[in-house]
Amino acid sequence: MFQSLISLGFAVALRLPPNQTLIGASSDTKPYWHVLGLGLFGFGFGMEVLADHQLEHRDDDGYLRQDGVWSIVRHPNYLGDFLTHLSFPIIAYASSLFHPLQLVGPLSNLVFLRYIGGDKENEASQEERYKTKQPAKYVQLQQWRAEKNSFWPSLKELTNRWVWALVAMGAGTILVERFVYNES
Repeated sequence: MFQSLISLGFAVALRLPPNQTLIGASSDTKPYWHVLGLGLFGFGFGMEVLADHQLEHRDDDGYLRQDGVWSIVRHPNYLGDFLTHLSFPIIAYASSLFHPLQLVGPLSNLVFLRYIGGDKENEASQEERYKTKQPAKYVQLQQWRAEKNSFWPSLKELTNRWVWALVAMGAGTILVERFVYNES
């Protein structure tokens, strides 16, 4: 059910009748919305890919992964996924192809990742496993919970070099799109 809701934004964009009134940014703000959407896509996609990559290439030395993009929030792959999905309606708005139903996808994704199958389920599983099988990791998890939000970074993360690496990925996405778009 949630996958259907998450994909609704894409389906709406593809299935709207040609005479459907769509919402778009004013012509003087379109470039800013477009850049915001592209930057958000690059930032979110980069975060998601790096989080998965850093998990795959870790030594299981009995410690929780708290470095790399994992130093920003406890579940950077979920935040990255949400930001990637949120970028699509923003890009559609910049292109005057936005319909409010397109927000159902990112919002459904947020609800699922935060409260149903992502954070909540993952952390309950971690707590149960670590409490009984890896007490040192359980203590680390409790400390990490006190220090980092599972999904939303705090303002102090602006000093985190990994945030700036992701900002650079967002900027790179904008530059690549501009280069490709202007060349074609």
